[in-house]
Amino acid sequence: MSAIYETDKLLAEYLLFHFGTADEILPPSRSWPEGMRGALDFPVRTAAHFTEGTVSCGLDLGCAVGRSAFELSRSCQEVIGIDFSHAFIAAAQALAGGASIPYERLEEASQVTPLVAIAPLLIIYFGEQATVYIAATIVAFFPILSNTMTGLRSTDHGLLNLFQLCKANGWQRLIRLELPSALPYFLTGLRIAGGLALIGAIVAEFVAGSAGQGSGLAFRIVESGYRLNIPRMFAALLMISFAGVILYFGFALASHMALRKWHESALKRES
Repeated sequence: MSAIYETDKLLAEYLLFHFGTADEILPPSRSWPEGMRGALDFPVRTAAHFTEGTVSCGLDLGCAVGRSAFELSRSCQEVIGIDFSHAFIAAAQALAGGASIPYERLEEASQVTPLVAIAPLLIIYFGEQATVYIAATIVAFFPILSNTMTGLRSTDHGLLNLFQLCKANGWQRLIRLELPSALPYFLTGLRIAGGLALIGAIVAEFVAGSAGQGSGLAFRIVESGYRLNIPRMFAALLMISFAGVILYFGFALASHMALRKWHESALKRES
């Protein structure tokens, strides 16, 4: 299962799109193309169209189960919801139980500052080599942080209650339960961050090369482009791609070795 569907960002977008008001999804302060606001609330219209009268059973099958299942429950005696994401299912179950879930509406431009915009400043203040390391760290840190926090919050509540009954203190709960629970999420974030770190380093080298300084494979691509040295350009590109593949499979192997004896994602299934 792709870990992106278990992140807080995707969960917030799921809650907003399925349960937010039209003004929350498309703020009236902006001008939107005609028809976009009218296309909202499609689960309400769809359920009302196909469930006239009383229906014995309804099925909500898709990549974001939730609102359609609630709307179907108005006229169906039983509703079955099937979804790809554990986070989406947990949110739908919590809402069905009467709970409320806070979520944030994020503007795309407010999530990150483009690395290419701050790389020149980093080169000025820290120099070329340090900028490569800083750029790689910046783009790699947040996927690891986001996935780890999701893992810590996904700890089984039954086990948490058991630890409380056993009077475990905060450190014991963290080390013996929450960190092992978050480890698969951390390792998934690490695999994602490996490729992003390479991209960050390449961007920093591109900026340094455009400024007339630098070294490394990305700089060789820039230099080869100026000199129309196509073979060298392709050679550098292939080496960068090979480095990305090595990073991914290296982290994937480390993840498998760490989880192979106890986690469902790495255990061999008996036929």
